[in-house]
Amino acid sequence: MFIRMQKRTNASNESRYVFYLVESKRNESRQPRQRYIAYLGTLPDKHTRSVWDDFLAQANEALDQCNELDEDSRQKLKKQLKNKTPFNPQHSVSEDIRKAQAKRKEQNSS
Repeated sequence: MFIRMQKRTNASNESRYVFYLVESKRNESRQPRQRYIAYLGTLPDKHTRSVWDDFLAQANEALDQCNELDEDSRQKLKKQLKNKTPFNPQHSVSEDIRKAQAKRKEQNSS
């Protein structure tokens, strides 16, 4: 299982990120199939610390209610979620995500 993040933009060009818990499996033909397990929440692109804290609390509650997860998996997903949604009041989430992705690419290429 993993956390899927989707960027949404409305007509007034305001962005937000929607997070889901997704399960990935292969069918009988060995083709990958993905299934949404749970909606974890929505986070505006530009947000305050309290909005970020509320989002994490909502997402953690959704993970706690997911009966398909064992405790170890749940804790790993919570950590992954927190790392995917860094809080930095000076930047938008988009900028932080781009930086995190560049850092991961750099680490993987080393």
